[in-house]
Amino acid sequence: LQPGYFVPSPAAKSLPTLSGEVSIRPGEHSIRLHFPKALKVKPRLVVTPHSNPGGFFWVSEVTEKGFVLNLSSEASGEIPFQWMAITD
Repeated sequence: LQPGYFVPSPAAKSLPTLSGEVSIRPGEHSIRLHFPKALKVKPRLVVTPHSNPGGFFWVSEVTEKGFVLNLSSEASGEIPFQWMAITD
């Protein structure tokens, strides 16, 4: 792998964001996350696992109120994720 660098544009610094952490528990394959407060528009999401999810992961049912984080198979242990919702 080659190192990469991210340089945000000046506009990116002013984008409204909401972020947090969530974990999928052992034996589960999804979790529904509710935002603390409904957003004005459906957000774009960035989701990062902080341990091996053991397969594919994806988000579904994205709305102004939250989203569902899915795994392709049941979690064998707790899998922590960090997420960021971006609106513009």
